[in-house]
Amino acid sequence: MVLIPQIMNQQATPQAAPVAAPATALVICPKCGEKVPATSKFCPSCGTNLTPPSQQTMTCPNCGKSIPANSKFCPECGQKIS
Repeated sequence: MVLIPQIMNQQATPQAAPVAAPATALVICPKCGEKVPATSKFCPSCGTNLTPPSQQTMTCPNCGKSIPANSKFCPECGQKIS
């Protein structure tokens, strides 16, 4: 019996499965219905603000701190917000 050394020394190498790109989470624009990446702050089709109201902020005119947009008073310095 004759054996060929190249064949005996080769080890079966498993082929790695191709890695799929991670799926991007999408949200639906409430104004135009376009599918938009969940990380977008504005709809690229119609420009609608996609940031939830609880995450919108403004700057206090007295102390300059970033505060929730629906604040009536600044939680940092107590200034009344008009």
